[in-house]
Amino acid sequence: MRAVLASLLLLISGACLAQSFGAVDRSLPGATATQDFLPVEQAYKLDVEILDERSVRLHWQIAPNYYLYQHRFAFEMQDDKGSIDLEHDIPAGLSRNDEYFGEVEVYYHSADITLTLQRNTQRATVSATSQGCAEAGLCYPPNKQYYEVDFTAGTVVQVKPPETEAASQPP
Repeated sequence: MRAVLASLLLLISGACLAQSFGAVDRSLPGATATQDFLPVEQAYKLDVEILDERSVRLHWQIAPNYYLYQHRFAFEMQDDKGSIDLEHDIPAGLSRNDEYFGEVEVYYHSADITLTLQRNTQRATVSATSQGCAEAGLCYPPNKQYYEVDFTAGTVVQVKPPETEAASQPP
């Protein structure tokens, strides 16, 4: 009986010891079992400003250890007359060999892009699409943001997607 009891105690203590090897003391700085990722709006903060009657600046503030892909930027602008042709000034990024896209250019810390309208308008909606990843391995899906730009008043306000796009977005 003693041998069975001793064997049982040895087996239980071995299992407890094995479990403690996998445990993480979360009170220690930097000790986490899983990586916490920022929401896309915090990882890539977009600010839009009017430069003059035909140009708009888009500035992304990028969180540490996150980056944006240059080739994933896309821009559209529309007013009550329809689509407005845009020229964009996108600075060179840093070269990176990406496991999904191959050789690409990316931006760390910030990205500054100027859009130039090819015709005048008083008020329009600009959409800016971007996509990026965290160095720790999470890549976000493309993120499309909308802003109402009032060139007459000199104001920019973030707005919800138009009804046609909102309906096609998954819940």
